[in-house]
Amino acid sequence: LGGIPKLIHCNHDELEDSLNITTKLWILTETIQGITLAEYFAKKERTFSDIIHIILLLIDLVKEIHNKNIVHRNLTPKNIFIHNSNSIDGVKLHLTLIDFDLAHINEKHLDKTNPNIWSRDNKQMKNDFYEVPQFEVEVLNNNDIDYEIQQVDSARQSTLIDTTLICALLFWMITLKEPKHSRDLNGKAPHETDQSIKLIEHILEKVANRNSGKFHSLRRHLTLIFDRGFGKSQQQWPINQLEGQILLICELITSMKHQDDSSQMLPTIPIPSSEPLFIRLASFINRVKHSFVHCCTYFDSICWSSNENNRWSGNNQIIDNYDILIIGERRLPIKFQIIRYENIDMLKLNVEIKNDDMTIIELPCGYWKEDDIENQYETITNTFILEFINFYNTFIEE
Repeated sequence: LGGIPKLIHCNHDELEDSLNITTKLWILTETIQGITLAEYFAKKERTFSDIIHIILLLIDLVKEIHNKNIVHRNLTPKNIFIHNSNSIDGVKLHLTLIDFDLAHINEKHLDKTNPNIWSRDNKQMKNDFYEVPQFEVEVLNNNDIDYEIQQVDSARQSTLIDTTLICALLFWMITLKEPKHSRDLNGKAPHETDQSIKLIEHILEKVANRNSGKFHSLRRHLTLIFDRGFGKSQQQWPINQLEGQILLICELITSMKHQDDSSQMLPTIPIPSSEPLFIRLASFINRVKHSFVHCCTYFDSICWSSNENNRWSGNNQIIDNYDILIIGERRLPIKFQIIRYENIDMLKLNVEIKNDDMTIIELPCGYWKEDDIENQYETITNTFILEFINFYNTFIEE
């Protein structure tokens, strides 16, 4: 397995038949090349492109260990080594993972009765870099920790833990701040504090180079990554979906040109405000969809499917529209979703597309004031056009 130090010797065989719990497991591995990620970022001025490249390498490495039924659960800057190697293609970066002390190995056929060997999923696990929500414990009114109400084993053995830690590492690489916890005392996620926002926007301004469209698109994608990355286990990224977001960011960095906002929109008539909110927002989604195919001259042939594939669901808080976008001979299942945040009078618009390998790719289309959404109709439509073209260039165009 690449990226893992080669094992030379260990005392596993001696421990396997031993019931002496004072005997410790030890291993001897080959020498690790390079320096830790913490040392690397302390010495080298980071660029956003460097950061994204390292994250993609880390995702590839973590996918390899997941394919071996291993969840690392302790991805930190000190547990990842980085080194350069020369090749025909030039200098290449390589990552090596160490410290599998907290790893979970999914091997159901193995005997787990020996306390010397197996991981302790039922006990509190500390990671000073970032404590994932799966290992947080509930604090009772008497300030005692109730271990009985900690999350079940399946959540603590999930591969989502590693993808969450990758998001935490991405945050650290950008800000050089350890995220520590999913929420601070004010209920803010690490990326939501004023200082973090300034640091994130500073590095994005450099890569956007005064391109407003690129800046805002990169900002939306990073916000989405961190919103889910620092969320509860139900929100966290499957690794293929996280990889998809990082690839979209790569495309934005390398090839996104200034978005032409001068597209001629179809004339539309807003639904009267006296109509139910569901009807008004559903009409808004429909108008965005039809203006999209009208304005998106990037494609020779593009249309939405016939009416039987156009389905709606939801209420006054969440509205979902399912449809199929047809581009030439390709059919792309798409879901539009508007989430209403009534307490702050904001609407969130997201689009999800199923890729050829059935990975769901999420396109963040921003947050908008509920009473201003009609005035932002053209901006929102152009945002969707930009996001979709970026998706198409990343995953479909040969």
